[in-house]
Amino acid sequence: MATCGGVPRHEKLTHYIGRAGRFASAAPSLEAEGWFVETRDLTVDLTQERQSGGPVTDAGAGASNRWSIEAEALRFEYPTSAGGFRLQLAEWRLRSGSQCALHGPSGCGKSTLLKLLAGVLVPTSGRLVVAGESLGDLSEAQRRAFRIRQVGFVFQDFPLLDSLSLLDNVLLAYRLNPVLRLDSKARSRARELLVELGLGERARESPARFSQGERQRVAIARALVVPPPLLLADEPTAGLDPEQSLAVYDLLSRWSERTSATTVWVTHDPALLERFDDRLDVARCTLSGDGQ
Repeated sequence: MATCGGVPRHEKLTHYIGRAGRFASAAPSLEAEGWFVETRDLTVDLTQERQSGGPVTDAGAGASNRWSIEAEALRFEYPTSAGGFRLQLAEWRLRSGSQCALHGPSGCGKSTLLKLLAGVLVPTSGRLVVAGESLGDLSEAQRRAFRIRQVGFVFQDFPLLDSLSLLDNVLLAYRLNPVLRLDSKARSRARELLVELGLGERARESPARFSQGERQRVAIARALVVPPPLLLADEPTAGLDPEQSLAVYDLLSRWSERTSATTVWVTHDPALLERFDDRLDVARCTLSGDGQ
Protein backbone atom coordinates (compact mmCIF):
# COMPACT_ATOMS: atom_id res chain seq x y z
CA MET A 1 0.00 0.00 0.00
CA ALA A 2 1.16 3.53 -0.67
CA THR A 3 0.37 6.92 0.72
CA CYS A 4 1.57 9.79 -1.46
CA GLY A 5 1.83 13.14 0.24
CA GLY A 6 -0.75 12.00 2.78
CA VAL A 7 -3.17 10.60 0.17
CA PRO A 8 -3.67 6.80 0.49
CA ARG A 9 -2.74 5.03 -2.77
CA HIS A 10 -1.98 1.28 -3.58
CA GLU A 11 8.81 4.87 -12.60
CA LYS A 12 15.15 5.95 -17.61
CA LEU A 13 17.13 5.16 -14.96
CA THR A 14 20.83 5.55 -14.52
CA HIS A 15 22.67 2.33 -13.81
CA TYR A 16 26.10 3.14 -12.48
CA ILE A 17 27.49 -0.31 -12.95
CA GLY A 18 31.09 0.40 -11.99
CA ARG A 19 34.36 0.63 -13.87
CA ALA A 20 34.31 -0.15 -17.54
CA GLY A 21 36.20 -2.56 -19.68
CA ARG A 22 37.48 -2.13 -23.18
CA PHE A 23 34.48 -0.56 -24.87
CA ALA A 24 35.64 2.99 -25.65
CA SER A 25 33.71 3.16 -28.92
CA ALA A 26 30.55 2.12 -27.10
CA ALA A 27 30.98 4.52 -24.19
CA PRO A 28 28.53 7.17 -25.46
CA SER A 29 25.66 4.72 -25.93
CA LEU A 30 26.39 2.90 -22.68
CA GLU A 31 26.52 6.18 -20.82
CA ALA A 32 23.28 7.26 -22.43
CA GLU A 33 21.74 3.99 -21.34
CA GLY A 34 22.93 4.75 -17.86
CA TRP A 35 25.99 2.53 -17.51
CA PHE A 36 28.77 4.47 -15.84
CA VAL A 37 31.86 4.29 -18.00
CA GLU A 38 35.23 5.38 -16.67
CA THR A 39 37.45 5.53 -19.74
CA ARG A 40 40.66 5.48 -17.73
CA ASP A 41 39.99 1.81 -17.00
CA LEU A 42 39.85 0.49 -20.55
CA THR A 43 41.78 -2.66 -19.76
CA VAL A 44 39.56 -5.70 -20.19
CA ASP A 45 40.41 -8.24 -22.85
CA LEU A 46 37.29 -10.01 -24.16
CA THR A 47 39.27 -13.17 -24.82
CA GLN A 48 40.23 -13.63 -21.19
CA GLU A 49 38.27 -14.13 -18.02
CA ARG A 50 38.87 -12.04 -14.95
CA GLN A 51 41.20 -13.65 -12.47
CA SER A 52 41.54 -10.87 -9.92
CA GLY A 53 39.25 -10.57 -6.95
CA GLY A 54 36.78 -13.06 -5.56
CA PRO A 55 33.48 -13.94 -7.14
CA VAL A 56 30.29 -12.18 -6.21
CA THR A 57 27.83 -14.69 -4.86
CA ASP A 58 24.59 -14.58 -6.82
CA ALA A 59 21.96 -13.11 -4.58
CA GLY A 60 19.37 -15.44 -5.99
CA ALA A 61 15.96 -14.20 -6.94
CA GLY A 62 13.63 -12.81 -4.36
CA ALA A 63 14.41 -11.10 -1.12
CA SER A 64 13.97 -13.06 2.06
CA ASN A 65 12.12 -10.20 3.75
CA ARG A 66 8.37 -9.86 3.58
CA TRP A 67 8.73 -6.45 1.99
CA SER A 68 11.01 -5.85 -0.98
CA ILE A 69 10.48 -2.10 -0.83
CA GLU A 70 9.59 0.02 2.19
CA ALA A 71 9.32 3.79 2.07
CA GLU A 72 8.29 5.90 5.02
CA ALA A 73 8.04 9.70 5.06
CA LEU A 74 10.20 9.64 1.94
CA ARG A 75 11.01 12.99 0.42
CA PHE A 76 13.32 13.94 -2.41
CA GLU A 77 14.10 17.22 -4.12
CA TYR A 78 16.94 18.12 -6.42
CA PRO A 79 19.44 20.55 -4.83
CA THR A 80 18.96 22.97 -7.72
CA SER A 81 15.17 22.78 -7.78
CA ALA A 82 14.79 26.01 -5.76
CA GLY A 83 11.27 25.32 -4.62
CA GLY A 84 10.29 23.38 -7.73
CA PHE A 85 9.90 19.61 -8.17
CA ARG A 86 9.58 17.47 -5.06
CA LEU A 87 8.72 13.79 -4.72
CA GLN A 88 7.02 12.73 -1.50
CA LEU A 89 5.85 9.31 -0.31
CA ALA A 90 4.28 9.13 3.11
CA GLU A 91 4.21 5.33 2.94
CA TRP A 92 4.82 2.70 0.25
CA ARG A 93 5.35 -1.00 0.79
CA LEU A 94 5.78 -3.59 -1.91
CA ARG A 95 5.87 -7.27 -1.07
CA SER A 96 8.70 -9.46 -2.23
CA GLY A 97 7.78 -11.08 -5.52
CA SER A 98 5.28 -8.38 -6.44
CA GLN A 99 4.91 -6.83 -9.88
CA CYS A 100 4.17 -3.13 -9.67
CA ALA A 101 3.47 -0.57 -12.41
CA LEU A 102 4.52 3.06 -12.02
CA HIS A 103 2.51 5.43 -14.16
CA GLY A 104 1.77 9.10 -14.63
CA PRO A 105 2.46 11.87 -17.16
CA SER A 106 5.96 12.66 -18.42
CA GLY A 107 7.96 14.67 -15.92
CA CYS A 108 5.99 13.56 -12.88
CA GLY A 109 8.94 11.79 -11.23
CA LYS A 110 8.87 8.19 -12.44
CA SER A 111 12.55 8.29 -13.40
CA THR A 112 13.41 9.94 -10.10
CA LEU A 113 11.65 7.21 -8.16
CA LEU A 114 13.46 4.49 -10.13
CA LYS A 115 16.79 6.19 -9.39
CA LEU A 116 15.93 6.27 -5.71
CA LEU A 117 15.06 2.55 -5.75
CA ALA A 118 18.39 1.80 -7.43
CA GLY A 119 20.38 3.94 -5.02
CA VAL A 120 21.55 6.30 -7.76
CA LEU A 121 19.84 9.09 -5.85
CA VAL A 122 19.43 9.22 -2.07
CA PRO A 123 16.40 10.60 -0.25
CA THR A 124 16.47 14.15 1.06
CA SER A 125 14.73 12.81 4.14
CA GLY A 126 12.79 9.79 5.30
CA ARG A 127 13.46 6.07 5.10
CA LEU A 128 13.87 3.86 2.02
CA VAL A 129 14.66 0.16 2.42
CA VAL A 130 15.12 -1.92 -0.74
CA ALA A 131 15.91 -5.65 -0.61
CA GLY A 132 16.75 -5.26 3.07
CA GLU A 133 19.17 -2.35 2.60
CA SER A 134 18.54 1.13 3.99
CA LEU A 135 19.85 2.97 0.94
CA GLY A 136 20.20 6.34 2.66
CA ASP A 137 22.70 4.83 5.10
CA LEU A 138 25.02 3.43 2.42
CA SER A 139 28.05 5.12 0.92
CA GLU A 140 28.25 5.66 -2.83
CA ALA A 141 30.51 2.61 -3.19
CA GLN A 142 28.13 0.50 -1.14
CA ARG A 143 25.18 1.62 -3.23
CA ARG A 144 27.10 0.71 -6.41
CA ALA A 145 27.77 -2.75 -4.99
CA PHE A 146 24.08 -3.00 -4.08
CA ARG A 147 23.09 -2.30 -7.69
CA ILE A 148 25.49 -4.88 -9.07
CA ARG A 149 24.24 -7.59 -6.72
CA GLN A 150 20.58 -6.78 -6.30
CA VAL A 151 19.19 -4.86 -9.29
CA GLY A 152 18.58 -5.67 -12.94
CA PHE A 153 17.53 -3.08 -15.52
CA VAL A 154 15.56 -3.23 -18.73
CA PHE A 155 15.86 0.10 -20.53
CA GLN A 156 13.57 1.79 -23.01
CA ASP A 157 16.14 2.11 -25.81
CA PHE A 158 18.17 -1.05 -24.99
CA PRO A 159 21.38 -0.11 -26.87
CA LEU A 160 23.42 -3.17 -27.78
CA LEU A 161 26.99 -3.42 -29.03
CA ASP A 162 26.86 -4.59 -32.63
CA SER A 163 30.57 -5.47 -32.50
CA LEU A 164 29.78 -8.21 -29.96
CA SER A 165 27.82 -11.43 -30.31
CA LEU A 166 24.47 -11.87 -28.59
CA LEU A 167 26.15 -13.98 -25.93
CA ASP A 168 28.78 -11.34 -25.18
CA ASN A 169 26.11 -8.63 -25.07
CA VAL A 170 24.23 -10.64 -22.47
CA LEU A 171 27.43 -11.11 -20.45
CA LEU A 172 28.43 -7.46 -20.72
CA ALA A 173 28.01 -6.73 -16.99
CA TYR A 174 30.65 -9.36 -16.28
CA ARG A 175 33.05 -7.54 -18.60
CA LEU A 176 32.44 -4.18 -16.99
CA ASN A 177 32.48 -5.14 -13.32
CA PRO A 178 35.64 -6.45 -11.69
CA VAL A 179 33.57 -7.80 -8.79
CA LEU A 180 31.63 -10.15 -11.06
CA ARG A 181 33.37 -13.33 -12.14
CA LEU A 182 32.72 -14.64 -15.61
CA ASP A 183 32.67 -18.37 -15.04
CA SER A 184 31.00 -21.42 -16.59
CA LYS A 185 27.89 -20.92 -14.46
CA ALA A 186 27.38 -17.38 -15.77
CA ARG A 187 27.97 -18.48 -19.38
CA SER A 188 25.54 -21.36 -19.00
CA ARG A 189 22.90 -19.07 -17.53
CA ALA A 190 23.33 -16.61 -20.42
CA ARG A 191 22.90 -19.38 -23.00
CA GLU A 192 19.82 -20.71 -21.21
CA LEU A 193 18.25 -17.25 -21.23
CA LEU A 194 18.84 -16.87 -24.97
CA VAL A 195 17.27 -20.29 -25.57
CA GLU A 196 14.26 -19.35 -23.47
CA LEU A 197 13.92 -16.13 -25.48
CA GLY A 198 14.06 -18.00 -28.78
CA LEU A 199 17.55 -16.81 -29.69
CA GLY A 200 19.64 -19.78 -28.62
CA GLU A 201 20.73 -20.76 -32.14
CA ARG A 202 21.84 -17.18 -32.84
CA ALA A 203 24.03 -16.71 -29.76
CA ARG A 204 27.18 -16.14 -31.86
CA GLU A 205 25.56 -13.65 -34.22
CA SER A 206 25.84 -9.87 -34.05
CA PRO A 207 22.60 -8.03 -33.21
CA ALA A 208 23.28 -5.50 -36.02
CA ARG A 209 20.53 -6.86 -38.28
CA PHE A 210 18.09 -7.81 -35.55
CA SER A 211 14.60 -6.36 -35.32
CA GLN A 212 13.61 -4.06 -32.48
CA GLY A 213 11.74 -6.86 -30.73
CA GLU A 214 14.71 -9.23 -31.04
CA ARG A 215 17.08 -6.59 -29.67
CA GLN A 216 14.76 -6.04 -26.74
CA ARG A 217 14.86 -9.76 -25.95
CA VAL A 218 18.67 -9.63 -25.86
CA ALA A 219 18.48 -6.66 -23.49
CA ILE A 220 16.10 -8.60 -21.25
CA ALA A 221 18.52 -11.53 -21.10
CA ARG A 222 21.30 -9.08 -20.16
CA ALA A 223 19.16 -7.73 -17.32
CA LEU A 224 18.38 -11.17 -15.91
CA VAL A 225 21.75 -12.91 -16.20
CA VAL A 226 23.19 -11.83 -12.81
CA PRO A 227 20.22 -12.69 -11.63
CA PRO A 228 18.54 -9.87 -9.69
CA PRO A 229 16.09 -10.03 -6.78
CA LEU A 230 14.78 -6.67 -8.03
CA LEU A 231 14.09 -5.84 -11.67
CA LEU A 232 13.48 -2.22 -12.73
CA ALA A 233 11.98 -1.88 -16.21
CA ASP A 234 11.81 1.57 -17.80
CA GLU A 235 9.10 1.40 -20.46
CA PRO A 236 10.47 -1.89 -21.81
CA THR A 237 7.69 -2.11 -24.41
CA ALA A 238 8.03 1.46 -25.79
CA GLY A 239 8.20 1.35 -29.59
CA LEU A 240 6.97 -2.24 -29.81
CA ASP A 241 3.71 -3.27 -31.43
CA PRO A 242 0.89 -4.61 -29.19
CA GLU A 243 1.76 -8.25 -29.86
CA GLN A 244 5.45 -7.70 -29.03
CA SER A 245 4.52 -5.64 -25.96
CA LEU A 246 2.36 -8.40 -24.60
CA ALA A 247 5.09 -10.98 -25.29
CA VAL A 248 7.63 -8.91 -23.31
CA TYR A 249 5.17 -8.48 -20.46
CA ASP A 250 4.38 -12.20 -20.36
CA LEU A 251 8.08 -13.12 -20.43
CA LEU A 252 9.03 -10.83 -17.55
CA SER A 253 5.92 -11.75 -15.60
CA ARG A 254 6.67 -15.47 -15.88
CA TRP A 255 10.27 -14.86 -14.87
CA SER A 256 9.17 -12.88 -11.83
CA GLU A 257 6.71 -15.55 -10.75
CA ARG A 258 9.23 -18.35 -11.27
CA THR A 259 12.04 -16.65 -9.34
CA SER A 260 9.97 -14.70 -6.78
CA ALA A 261 11.76 -11.54 -7.88
CA THR A 262 10.17 -8.14 -7.42
CA THR A 263 9.51 -6.22 -10.63
CA VAL A 264 8.82 -2.50 -10.92
CA TRP A 265 7.70 -1.24 -14.34
CA VAL A 266 7.31 2.19 -15.83
CA THR A 267 4.57 2.13 -18.43
CA HIS A 268 2.24 4.47 -20.32
CA ASP A 269 0.40 1.58 -21.96
CA PRO A 270 -3.18 1.28 -20.60
CA ALA A 271 -3.48 -2.29 -21.90
CA LEU A 272 -0.47 -3.33 -19.83
CA LEU A 273 -1.31 -1.17 -16.84
CA GLU A 274 -4.54 -2.99 -16.18
CA ARG A 275 -2.63 -6.28 -15.88
CA PHE A 276 -0.85 -5.15 -12.71
CA ASP A 277 -2.44 -5.69 -9.33
CA ASP A 278 -0.03 -3.18 -7.77
CA ARG A 279 0.01 0.28 -9.34
CA LEU A 280 1.42 3.59 -8.18
CA ASP A 281 0.35 6.90 -9.71
CA VAL A 282 3.60 8.84 -9.30
CA ALA A 283 1.89 12.12 -10.18
CA ARG A 284 0.00 11.87 -6.91
CA CYS A 285 3.37 11.83 -5.12
CA THR A 286 4.77 14.96 -6.75
CA LEU A 287 4.57 18.40 -5.15
CA SER A 288 5.09 21.66 -6.89
CA GLY A 289 6.77 24.65 -5.26
CA ASP A 290 3.60 25.78 -3.51
CA GLY A 291 3.03 22.37 -1.95
CA GLN A 292 0.12 21.43 -4.20
